[in-house]
Amino acid sequence: MRRKRKFFMKNNKGYLVLLLMMILAAACFGLLKEVTRYGKDEKEAGKRNYGVMEVICPKLSESADAFLILEGKHAILIDTGVTQDTETLLAMLEQYEVNHLDALILTHYDKDHIGGAAGVLKALTVEKCYMTCGSEDSAEYRAFMDALVENGAEQILPTTTLTVQNQDSSYTIYPPLSYTYEKNNDNNRSLIVTFSYEGKHLLFAGDAQGLRMNEYLKQQYDGSSFDFVKIPHHGRNKKPVELLLKKGIPSLALITSSEEEPADEDLVEQLNQAGITVAYPKDGNVIVQVDQEGIRFLP
Repeated sequence: MRRKRKFFMKNNKGYLVLLLMMILAAACFGLLKEVTRYGKDEKEAGKRNYGVMEVICPKLSESADAFLILEGKHAILIDTGVTQDTETLLAMLEQYEVNHLDALILTHYDKDHIGGAAGVLKALTVEKCYMTCGSEDSAEYRAFMDALVENGAEQILPTTTLTVQNQDSSYTIYPPLSYTYEKNNDNNRSLIVTFSYEGKHLLFAGDAQGLRMNEYLKQQYDGSSFDFVKIPHHGRNKKPVELLLKKGIPSLALITSSEEEPADEDLVEQLNQAGITVAYPKDGNVIVQVDQEGIRFLP
């Protein structure tokens, strides 16, 4: 009887050791999967690269704006192109595994900035939607407002400078200081948005023209030297760019122009002479990557 009990106890110990080893292996495998998913290896992490901040600007159907900013688990979309770009935007969001936006930021209400907003709001959950003052008498604006109400996203109309802290990055929204402007009212009511990550600063100025850019630089600008600039108003107006360049020369710039509506030749020459690397989404998708080592356009 004693021999049987010893044999049973001995075997039980063996089973316990085996069970513990299996539990440990499962835990290690789970941990390994988690480290891999949020590590810097894109091949293992799918389309998202969680160890950096990336700005994805897809090739759109005309000179329109849309920028997806990814940092950690956070996703922010600035502008949404024209209506016919909706499928392109949704495909991009799916590619980068984005089904929820921390924020949708619409710099102003021109159709080439809000055209895809209704489609995005219908397809994704959106936590907050930042908008500028005023409105627009257009089908795009009405579709956007209807979809916004249906989505249930928090509607925010900034009246003072607003900064949001993400995982390792932050973004600041600068609202226009006037409701109406003497010239180019719609464009000059653009929200101006800046991002900071790993000591690098990126500027997205919507279609801000001379009056708005001058207002921003004199009354809202915090003195940061920008490393990347989305050239305002599709590169058609030299004035806001000249004002910006007086505050420092960025290493990278992006112009959302098209063959039908090209950027101003003198402006492009000015950027080239300043040694700024310029990318054009009309030539294909553009990705800006920022990490501890610097900022660059991905090839």
